[in-house]
Amino acid sequence: MFFPNTIQRYYILNLSVCQNKSVASGYAAGIHITGNTGAMGYTAVMPKKRSTTAGNLFQELLETITALTGVSTVIYDRARFTVRAGRRQIDWTFDGHRSAFCTLARSTPAGRCACIASDVDEAVADALTRGEPYLHTCHAGLIEAVVPVMYRGEHIATVFCGQSQVNGAPASQKRWLYRRAKAFGIDPSALYAAYHSLNMTDTDKLLRIGKLLSLALTQLAETEDRAAFNRTLALTRNPAVREIAAYADAHFREQVSIGRLAKRVRHSTAYLSRLFHRSMGKTFSDYLAERRIGWAKHLLVTTGLSVADIAENVGYLRQSYFARKFKALTGLTPLEYRRKYRRTK
Repeated sequence: MFFPNTIQRYYILNLSVCQNKSVASGYAAGIHITGNTGAMGYTAVMPKKRSTTAGNLFQELLETITALTGVSTVIYDRARFTVRAGRRQIDWTFDGHRSAFCTLARSTPAGRCACIASDVDEAVADALTRGEPYLHTCHAGLIEAVVPVMYRGEHIATVFCGQSQVNGAPASQKRWLYRRAKAFGIDPSALYAAYHSLNMTDTDKLLRIGKLLSLALTQLAETEDRAAFNRTLALTRNPAVREIAAYADAHFREQVSIGRLAKRVRHSTAYLSRLFHRSMGKTFSDYLAERRIGWAKHLLVTTGLSVADIAENVGYLRQSYFARKFKALTGLTPLEYRRKYRRTK
């Protein structure tokens, strides 16, 4: 079996509140068959094919499993496994359960909260405890394989395999499914039709797929750029570093200092500086400079602003200092960078 050396990861799971439970925004996703599912007209959509690059090898693995087996795959992130530099590196279709059945099952507030309780609060928590693939029955009666993704013994993500018709699943029983739909204010006939639009599989196949994915995903995690991944894990574990990095991303045009931010997170400047360097692999001033110069490069290529105006726009008070910092990070002066990259467009 081929295991690539690098993958891009980490989807941030944004949480809101629903009936005192954690509710994931953008909760449902998956790959599934296109088609009308009944009276309500809910439609499941296949994602468009994309070219394969080093940045989507993780996604390629999930897509291949779906293409070969007909079983949908979904990822729930614990350690920003599908995000790089704040940007998600995997299609939105893998962010949660998006089959016609699951979309309809959470189409009411009660149904949505039950989905979250079943998958996020229960299944993901069980994956952490078990540490190996297992079969989970959701509140709406679907049976799926739940696969914990491990990195050096730590549970960093959870993959669900399923959204299929399975013999013996509660959802396959019409009377049970109708009662469940009515309890959550969902059209029973539409939910029943949506269930029968799903692919067929069985529990043995689901568990075998789950074990295969577990081996592949664990290998991918272990062969990833360990330094980069360890920094991301450190961010997850250090809310103070995460907060000041996010502040720098949003306010880099302003006069930002580690001293001011240390007061914001109630740490000493010296301690926060050491913590940031240990977590990010660079000093805060270097992190801020990279953010500023990154935006300056964009402005040089896409606008006609003068170098002085761009320096001020990205937070530098002196053009000469901006020019020195720009050349140190890019190897070019601002005007050289503009001439070089404008010609190539």
